[in-house]
Amino acid sequence: MVFPYLAPEAKLRRVKDSYNQVEIGSSKEEVIKAFGPPDYEQEMYPKKPNRPCLGYAFTYYFEKPKETVNELKDKTIEVFFTPESRVSWITGNVGLLDKGGPSHRP
Repeated sequence: MVFPYLAPEAKLRRVKDSYNQVEIGSSKEEVIKAFGPPDYEQEMYPKKPNRPCLGYAFTYYFEKPKETVNELKDKTIEVFFTPESRVSWITGNVGLLDKGGPSHRP
């Protein structure tokens, strides 16, 4: 990714148009089918060593002025998954309502 980064309009339109196809409990494959491949994927582990994976996260970037993280200026959608690779939370700052969340229990 080259900075400043601005995604093609089609990328954001794809996510917005298919947002209702992805729900809490959707699989990673269903998210990729709806939104396309993520710009960044990570496994999440607790800070204490030798603990199991907490889950996974996909990040889709739409605007990123600088390489450093800036939660106010970076325009993103983040999709968080359980350790079983099921959506538990979708959040972002591109005008879409959050789905699920840390306190959501399926």
